[in-house]
Amino acid sequence: MGIIKAQSFDEPSVLKQMPSAEDPKVNAKVVDFGTCQCMKIEVTKGVDWKSCMGILPGAPATCQTRHVGICVKGELNVVMDDGTKFDIKEGDSYLIEPGHIFTETKSDVEAFEIVSKVEGAASAGGASTYMIGDTSEEAKENNASFDVKRFDDPNVTTKEMKNGKACVCFLGNKQAKGMVCYLQPGWTWATGAKALLPEDKQHLTACPARHVGFIKSGTFGMTDVETGTETVAKAGMCYLCEAGHEARVIGDEPVEFIEFESVGPF
Repeated sequence: MGIIKAQSFDEPSVLKQMPSAEDPKVNAKVVDFGTCQCMKIEVTKGVDWKSCMGILPGAPATCQTRHVGICVKGELNVVMDDGTKFDIKEGDSYLIEPGHIFTETKSDVEAFEIVSKVEGAASAGGASTYMIGDTSEEAKENNASFDVKRFDDPNVTTKEMKNGKACVCFLGNKQAKGMVCYLQPGWTWATGAKALLPEDKQHLTACPARHVGFIKSGTFGMTDVETGTETVAKAGMCYLCEAGHEARVIGDEPVEFIEFESVGPF
């Protein structure tokens, strides 16, 4: 039986606030699905990240966490350990490796990130089908410390299907992969996305891939084909949908969702 979960960021598993709950300038709403975490980050204009990090006991001078996600509002300015600077603007997908600091925010910021494990239990659920990254040690050593891509870039792979399309981009040395889907009313996996599978998988009656993402607009239904149970995800919700599912657009409003997968570190 495939695992399908959906949860609103308004009811997170964990709410992290900096510098304090009494005066939060940064809210990180984390939804923990076990084999992955989805996070919505809200940052107030004028936040001094170094001051926020300095409040944490024993905190290093730079952030030691990998970030994979998309900026949906505002702009983030990043400085790497080696002094390299780059900007993440609204609509940019990004991968940032450990050893960086965000400079003072010039506007309110909203971003969505995923920490997704594609090994062990997760890969058994189909993540290896969705993630086509190079997991070799050589690739891990040569991957970029940061990368920024846009789904509307002409060089991004676009896959057309009945009642919809998917835009796919790779980040770093294929260390992460992002996908945005635009689906119209009437779209289903069987009549739309199934046609994109390789010829040797056209006999399948359910999607063989794992999906981790969030709904930007519309209402999306994901059904476990073994049990017939449908899980509904609406705008503002994130989801984990393991292999072995059907899916459909519910209602008359188009659906837009954004997904990410990444190869360690986790």
